[in-house]
Amino acid sequence: MSSRKMPPLKPVRRPLLLAHLPLEVLSITQHFLEPIDILSLRLTCKRISSTTRDRTTWTHVLRRLCSTHGVFVPTFRFGEMTQRELEHAALVPFRFLAFLTKDDISSVRPRAIRLLVPPGQARFMELFLVSGGRYLFTQTVDGRIDLWDLGHSVASVINPSPVASLGEDDQTESSIAALEPTKDGLGMYMVIRERWGTAGRLSIYLVYPLSPTPEFVPFRVKTFIDGINYFSASPGMCGIHHGVLFTVWDYVRDLTVTWTVGRENYSLISQGCALLFDARGIKMWKIPELHASCGDVGPFEPEPNVIPVFSFQYARQSGQLYEKCMPYTAWPRGEGRTEILSYMAQAEDGPMLDYYTMETLPGNNVKLPNAIPLLRASTNICKNDIRVIPAIAGRYCGRCFFQPFTTWEDNFMVNITDPENLAQNKSVQLYKDDISRLTEGQYPNTDLYGFCPMSGRLCGLVTGGREIRVMDFILPK
Repeated sequence: MSSRKMPPLKPVRRPLLLAHLPLEVLSITQHFLEPIDILSLRLTCKRISSTTRDRTTWTHVLRRLCSTHGVFVPTFRFGEMTQRELEHAALVPFRFLAFLTKDDISSVRPRAIRLLVPPGQARFMELFLVSGGRYLFTQTVDGRIDLWDLGHSVASVINPSPVASLGEDDQTESSIAALEPTKDGLGMYMVIRERWGTAGRLSIYLVYPLSPTPEFVPFRVKTFIDGINYFSASPGMCGIHHGVLFTVWDYVRDLTVTWTVGRENYSLISQGCALLFDARGIKMWKIPELHASCGDVGPFEPEPNVIPVFSFQYARQSGQLYEKCMPYTAWPRGEGRTEILSYMAQAEDGPMLDYYTMETLPGNNVKLPNAIPLLRASTNICKNDIRVIPAIAGRYCGRCFFQPFTTWEDNFMVNITDPENLAQNKSVQLYKDDISRLTEGQYPNTDLYGFCPMSGRLCGLVTGGREIRVMDFILPK
């Protein structure tokens, strides 16, 4: 016998392929993928393809998209939806974005249209489409406010009866000023701006659409005897410009603070600061400490020695501005999103759209704000129409930011830009038909439209407020 020892055998290491992973691991991994990536996995092999049709996977994906797109959670009845319905809902924003950003697309028409008519002989005056596209707030000419359920699906039949209603008030002139989800995500705050004589009032209502008997429940009220010049909203707070004063009101905790600002125009609240816009530029105040409200009726005593911490001039090389608007919203745009401030203005060389982002300041100086607005891009939009009116606040769709606007001719358009490169943008006309002004020759009303890119849905008043056209641009495959 030979005394030589056999060399030890070396283990053969086979490459670990994706298809070798346990099915459970493959399914869980897809919970963190984008929907279009899951579709790519479906094309690899039969084994992996089977995991991409798991209902639990698409439930997780759609819930995550609701978070990143700021969608009202009750929009989707997750427990009642099939796997195909969940998959379609999760893919809509990506299909919508891919469709609108094609090189040869400049104008699109809806693929499906449904109609909503007001009760009785009433006429709609304004509308607010909740993020997600299912719930719609409307106000009629006589002041009645209704909440409607449009359904998440194109095939949904619109219930002719509203989910909840708030009776009309002939004594005041009112309008819906802001909407915001409650902390638990199941209800909504509705801010009503009212005026009678020279005084102004903000009334806050709570509504839970999924409750057995939904209703608008009074929550807070605040009256400003010197009127409300301008109003702005951010999550949990209102900014009220009244006379030469500016009041920040945390209506959830009922905390306020007031200081003197002058005659600036549009305003917004962001990251603990108040930004006010006038004909020359932007002034920025760090919001003083809020304190318990001293009552529901002003006047409110202003804080002394509150001065702007920054002033910015508009960054323009040419053009004389003669009109400015600043659309914003209290509804969250989604977790982890870049905060983009869209500022529209008219200039001699045409309507301009400026994109600002809030950039964090280094250090920890308590006298300075946490962030300041920096101009990232400026673009001339709708060059053939010199009058442009901001429609509604911008929202995210997939990776891109959508800023809607309307023209003097009642074209509804959207400017699409990538937050990573705001200078690269494109404007697309979504619809032009008989979406009409309530009164012929009236200045275009920005409350005639509701738009949700997450659902690919646009709502518009037609025939002088006799009906609302619910238009869907993406159909199930």
